[in-house]
Amino acid sequence: MKDNSSAKVLFLDSTVFTNQKIFLEYYSKASSERKQKIDSYSLKKDKILSLAASVLLKLALEKFDIPEKNQKIKNAKTGKPYLTDYKDLFFNLSHSEKIASCVIGSSVNGIDIELVKTSRIKMAERFFSKDDTDYIFNAHTDSEKDFRFYECWTLKEAFCKMCETPLDKILPLPVSEIKQNSNCFTKILKENYVLSVCTKKDESISFEEIKLTDWYYALDFSPS
Repeated sequence: MKDNSSAKVLFLDSTVFTNQKIFLEYYSKASSERKQKIDSYSLKKDKILSLAASVLLKLALEKFDIPEKNQKIKNAKTGKPYLTDYKDLFFNLSHSEKIASCVIGSSVNGIDIELVKTSRIKMAERFFSKDDTDYIFNAHTDSEKDFRFYECWTLKEAFCKMCETPLDKILPLPVSEIKQNSNCFTKILKENYVLSVCTKKDESISFEEIKLTDWYYALDFSPS
């Protein structure tokens, strides 16, 4: 396995899996556990995102020189997945609408991605700290207000997943405190997605979009 002290964030657009032939080809190569998870969703878009997340994780692990046969994953009591044979490598997954994302690195981490919609101001007023609600309401435009809401929300979700703490315990926590207790980064993807990452250790975070050609190469499958 590569010795890499930085965290890597990979993301991909899952739209390609709306093609039934491609979906079934990748589904056939998924683990039985992943197939069970995909099958548990009733909506096609959720099945597609679940499959996309598994492909993304496979590619992320290969970037750390972990072959597919060694990619054994279990879930902790909190539900967070971990690698059984690599105790010093951590990953987390998140997806929203059409985008799947994954963070992987040598530090405990968490990731969240959300499509920006009209901000849920009432939720912020009910659950967020005064500092966070002031930050949101002080935005100059409604669009900026929406992005600020999702910046706060994704940071709280990512920190929650990093700490394996219930979200209702994290929502009232000011973002400033989250930043004091973790290494955080927020990025806007494809104009209207907000992605946040939290890692326990102070480490650099790199971002890479996975293209269609990478997916086919990874699974030794070429479209006809």
